[in-house]
Amino acid sequence: MRRQPGDRTPALVNTPTMYNRRITGARNYGVDRKHNKVWFPGVRRGSKLFYGWVVVGGGFICQIITGINHQGFSTYLPLLEEEFGWSKTLLFGARSLGQIETAFLGPINGYLVDRLGPRIMITAGVTIFGLGLVLFGLVHSAWSFLAVFLLMSVGSSFSSLLVVSTAINNWFRRRRTLGIGLATTGLGVSGVFAVPLIVLAQDAVGWRETVMASGVVVWAIGIPAGLLMRDNPERYGLLPDGDPPQSEGPQALEHGLPSSAANRQIDFTPREALRTPTFWFLSLGMALGMFAMSAVVVLQFFQFEQGISLTRNSAALVIVVMSVFNIGGRLIGGFLGDWLSKRVLLGGAMMATSVGIFILSGASDIFQAMVFGAIYGTAWGMRTPLSNAIRGDYFGRSHFGLISGYSMGLSSPFAIAGPILAGLLADARGEFQSTLYILVLVTLAAAALLFLAAPPDPPGPSAMEGSQP
Repeated sequence: MRRQPGDRTPALVNTPTMYNRRITGARNYGVDRKHNKVWFPGVRRGSKLFYGWVVVGGGFICQIITGINHQGFSTYLPLLEEEFGWSKTLLFGARSLGQIETAFLGPINGYLVDRLGPRIMITAGVTIFGLGLVLFGLVHSAWSFLAVFLLMSVGSSFSSLLVVSTAINNWFRRRRTLGIGLATTGLGVSGVFAVPLIVLAQDAVGWRETVMASGVVVWAIGIPAGLLMRDNPERYGLLPDGDPPQSEGPQALEHGLPSSAANRQIDFTPREALRTPTFWFLSLGMALGMFAMSAVVVLQFFQFEQGISLTRNSAALVIVVMSVFNIGGRLIGGFLGDWLSKRVLLGGAMMATSVGIFILSGASDIFQAMVFGAIYGTAWGMRTPLSNAIRGDYFGRSHFGLISGYSMGLSSPFAIAGPILAGLLADARGEFQSTLYILVLVTLAAAALLFLAAPPDPPGPSAMEGSQP
């Protein structure tokens, strides 16, 4: 049918490799009729590149920004203690306050990313987070420090791994773990490059100028990355992993879905997921892991400088080593997770985490600190893609964001308690070794729970139907 002048309705795509459906969201992409392909901003027309890998690239940049928040933040704590004389309980408590906010926002963010999509969430998140960094450079009191950190936490949660992994989970099935693994290497890259640069800049120009400049950098790289994100491939007439439709029967065409069995998967509703023991084993195991890891994040620089007596540059070098191995761990976890049992790999990574923390507790020189960084970084790196991909394997794509939000919301009280208890013990005992011993036991308990998280039984016959975009 010839389109009438002034008709802005998106065109129908009539090609053998796309579903004959009315495509929505026409402003976000176009139709290259010469090559019979959908094209997106930033991708050359006629390119064979599956856009899911562009989504992975956007997630990679978001994880670099996450590294500026998670790893870079700890470099400011000794400087704040020196300038203001604040207690470690207050300094560590800021991280816990941010986790309280995350606990509240987790299910909300999961709901919003399922409804609004990652493009809006990430663009808004990096804008708010960058503003928080700029305002961080202006703090002069404890209340302003805590208020700014809350603002930063809001922005960080909108562009967090929950949002990134939801986007990648929608674009991939067979290569889901690899996609998440590649994206999350951004956190390790941030540790290799961003953290040392932050420390050098702090020594050269001061911490205030450094954190304000970091906010500008976040805007410069984060906003374009957010604008590249897209919801799911079906909306654009594509399939996860870039697979072509194998057959297109009339019923499939009517609903805009392929009729091949490859598109069928198990999809749990949030209520069905919450009723499974698997959800609770996974969530509690990850929660205990977050308790330990959130404490280590704020403890590590103090242990390096005050426990082992390393210089700031030497401590930053340990972070670099940890980040390099973290990158390797994410790639290893991303590759192995698509071939071996994610549950077994997760449990093993958590056991290795306990070994790394035990080494840190008794470290007395930079070599032992490096060994800690290598083991802990690898284990931490493997855990990240595996823990996010396994939710997609177990519970499906349709409600991934909301189910992950509930799971992360359950983890948040543990992540809140970790830094607070670490700060209280450090202030009371004047050392960090006792806290680290406790964290070793916590991570061993987390590993046991993860080993118990077997795949859940399917919720019912209706759950086997292909999910609609």
